[in-house]
Amino acid sequence: MIATLILHASIAMPLINQDIFYEIYISSPLFMAQSWECHSYWTSFHPSLSDEEERRSSFKAHYRITLETFNNLIRKLSSCEEYMGSQLHGRFPLFIQVATVLWRFANSMFGFRVMEMTLGIKDGSYNNFTNRFVDAMKHVGEQVIIWPVNDRERALEIANGFRGRGTAEELRLSGVIGAMDGKLVVIHKPASRGNLYVDRKNWSSMSLLAVCDHRTKFMMVKTRDSG
Repeated sequence: MIATLILHASIAMPLINQDIFYEIYISSPLFMAQSWECHSYWTSFHPSLSDEEERRSSFKAHYRITLETFNNLIRKLSSCEEYMGSQLHGRFPLFIQVATVLWRFANSMFGFRVMEMTLGIKDGSYNNFTNRFVDAMKHVGEQVIIWPVNDRERALEIANGFRGRGTAEELRLSGVIGAMDGKLVVIHKPASRGNLYVDRKNWSSMSLLAVCDHRTKFMMVKTRDSG
């Protein structure tokens, strides 16, 4: 009944605001029932995770970000067009899709079978969630990861921030506008040109280069194959 009414409304009112239609749909009992037809992990274990670091089952231990950061990420991604279709036609809500991808990135040594047994996500959805997340994050990243090009005021603020850290007796480098570090991020070996991603430790990985400011906010992130 609810699905029929929503379908009729979408046909009869093609000019209806997409955001309003989305909010009506995800709050419907039908969608909520579909959303929770998943593994018990999402209804029992996941809600019990918190930001308390001393707890072995903390949110950050599973997803590598705090619960607060996760909620902020969900708010940003909720307006991305990549997720609009999946929310209207799929049975997995946005938070499950994003949490699944973060869990995959944090546990890249596990394969599809472990994911399905743990989270109740089949391999097809597993890859769809990942591709959708990467596409959406490209747009989000362009808005928040910004190098201070032609922004002298921000560059000076960052330089002063680095110089002012520590006690007065400690000498600091002047003119520093970024802290740089690299990492080999373990991944599942791609089916296409997979040997390019084999690193010196014989793992399949991607090379990551990141630069952050004095507040540990990313200003540049670059990735490529590790070969």
